[in-house]
Amino acid sequence: MAHKFKQTSGTAQAVSGALLRTAKACALLGISKTTLYTWSKIDPTFPQPIRIGACCTAWKADELAAWIESRSRVELREGMA
Repeated sequence: MAHKFKQTSGTAQAVSGALLRTAKACALLGISKTTLYTWSKIDPTFPQPIRIGACCTAWKADELAAWIESRSRVELREGMA
């Protein structure tokens, strides 16, 4: 599945309905797989993963983009400070 993004004020905005697998979600956020799963467990504002198979998880791209917009760049660099 191709994922389409457009740049809006420096942050990738996802096309509505696109799903990002774990590796692409990590790349979008600039974090590790461990951090991605940790944030989804401890931060109630972080988008929740969607199970799309027995061993397959994805995140809604538009939810991740909205979450990025709601955070400052400093918070993303420092983790969950």
